[in-house]
Amino acid sequence: MPYKAMNIEELLSLMRRLQGDREGREFAQELGISESYLSDIYNHRREPGPSVLSALCLTRKTLYTATPEFERRLANAGKRSSKK
Repeated sequence: MPYKAMNIEELLSLMRRLQGDREGREFAQELGISESYLSDIYNHRREPGPSVLSALCLTRKTLYTATPEFERRLANAGKRSSKK
């Protein structure tokens, strides 16, 4: 079953599930990071970097979504180009 984390809170929840009852020191060692870096991630001071995501067998994908303003601008751009 594929797991998706749509935001940092969901990612942190998955990380806590993987950590289970283990001490932060042990989980950090498994991830190849310091315990303080793991603490910074859990306390929202830093985001997991590529090495952490790799150790978790996860990848980061960025999603760009249009705002209503973008949709309006796009519609207006189409009107301008059709007038030529």
